Amino acid sequence: MGMDGQQELERVEVLVDNLAGSCETALNLCASWSARFAAENRYRTHSRRDGGYGERYEGDDDDDGWDLDKSGSGILKCAASTSLEISGYRIRSTYQIGLTLIGGDFAEGDVECRVTLSRQFDHMLQRVNRLREAVAKRWPLNLNEIYLSSESVRIYSVRALALQYRRLAFGRPVPHEVPIPRVMVPTKRFSWEDDPGDDGDDDADEKRGGEEDVSNQKAREAVGFDSQTAVWSTAGSDPKDEPKAAAFGSEPPSPPLTPKASSSGVAVSAMEQPQAVIPLLRLPGRELGEEEKTIQ
Repeated sequence: MGMDGQQELERVEVLVDNLAGSCETALNLCASWSARFAAENRYRTHSRRDGGYGERYEGDDDDDGWDLDKSGSGILKCAASTSLEISGYRIRSTYQIGLTLIGGDFAEGDVECRVTLSRQFDHMLQRVNRLREAVAKRWPLNLNEIYLSSESVRIYSVRALALQYRRLAFGRPVPHEVPIPRVMVPTKRFSWEDDPGDDGDDDADEKRGGEEDVSNQKAREAVGFDSQTAVWSTAGSDPKDEPKAAAFGSEPPSPPLTPKASSSGVAVSAMEQPQAVIPLLRLPGRELGEEEKTIQ
C-alpha cells in the first residue's frame, strides 16, 4: 500500500469503517461455518425409518432439535456471533455520535486514538484470516476465542473514541462526555423467539438482557430525577444570595430573647422580671368586684 493509502488508513474515519467491516466479515464467516456444521452434524432423536436413533434422512419433516432461522439455513446461535454484531454496531455508532457533535476534527482524529484503532484493526484482521482459513479447510472453531477477541476489540475501540471525544470537546459548546450507545441491536440472521429447538439457554440470556435493560432504565430515571431535583431546589433563588432558603427551604425560627442584666449584675430571665402594674379603669355605673377591689 502506498503512502497515500497509509495516510488514509491512519484517519479515524477509515479505521472505524475497517473495524466495523472486519466484524461484519467475521460474523459472516461464523454464520457460514455454523450453517455447514448444522447441515453435516444433524441427527434425529427418533426416526420412523430406522425405528430408533439415527441420521436424518432427506425429506424428513420431524423437528431435529436445531435452532434454525426462518430461512432454514441452520445457523447456530452463539455468543461469538452476537458479540461480533454488537461490536460493529457500537464502534460505528459511537464514531457517528462524535462526528455529529465535533465535526471533521473527530473524523481526522488524534494520534492516541489512531494508534489504538490501528492495533485493534490488526488484531481483528488476523482473527478474520484465521476464520476464513478454518471455514475453507473445515477446521473446528474456537468460539470462545472469537468471542473474547470481539469483546476486547469493542472495549478498546469504543474507549479510544470516547477519550478522543473528551479531548476534542474541551473548550467547545458540546457535552464533555460522548453518549455511548447501550442499546443491543436486533439480530439479522436468526430468530431469537419461537425457535422449535430452544434448549433454555437463550431464555436465560434474554432474562439477563431484560434485567440489564431494566437496570439501565432505572439508572436513567435516577439521573433524570436527580437533575430535576437540582432544578427544583435552585429555581427562583440564588444559593449565594439566599443560603438559608436554599438549605432549609423556609425562614428558620427566631432565637430566644437574651436575658436582661439587673442592677446587681445578675442576669434575670423574662419570667422573673417584675410585671408593670396596669391600673383598672372604672366604667360609669359599674361596681367593682371583690377581686378587682383587691387589685386596686
